[in-house]
Amino acid sequence: MVVFHLALILCVCIESSIDGYVSFYERKPTALVSTLQGVTGAVCGSEILGRYTTLAGIDAGYGFFAPNVASGYVLEFSSYDSLGTLLGRNRLPDFSHWESYVRYSTLLDAFQDKLSFKDGDKEEQQRITQRQLDAIMKSMSGRMAIGAQEVSTVEVALYLYHFPTLDTFGHGEREPELLIVDQMVVPAR
Repeated sequence: MVVFHLALILCVCIESSIDGYVSFYERKPTALVSTLQGVTGAVCGSEILGRYTTLAGIDAGYGFFAPNVASGYVLEFSSYDSLGTLLGRNRLPDFSHWESYVRYSTLLDAFQDKLSFKDGDKEEQQRITQRQLDAIMKSMSGRMAIGAQEVSTVEVALYLYHFPTLDTFGHGEREPELLIVDQMVVPAR
């Protein structure tokens, strides 16, 4: 039974990795990859095995083996007074519960959509999602300014971690850098 279960996990891993690779690089799969994708799709998509993979939690997909693994995002809030003097910088709101931190971390994953829109057919959905993410950034920046009377504006910047490659890591580069994705200045309330 264990071997069967592991074989299904491998099947799902192969299928989701191929799907992730093909959709990320927007390439047509080779004949061998297409055949492998068809076989894994048929196995994982059969009614009986499909129910088993759902009940066992296997069908969640293991596409992280594909090359499009998302990096973590960081929101940085910088508070300024009316003269433009930096009053403080913060990357995390003060959370009173661990659950709040977990929810915040999950929310940051939504910012992947700031980078992932490529399809021209989905322009309206893109605009709606971008407006939603901008509203989240504005709302959070407003909350970061609460309690500080002298805060005039809050600059919120969205960064993406860029980790060193294996080659640069071997040459001593150890720290990830933060790449700016988006930023905005929001007046304090």
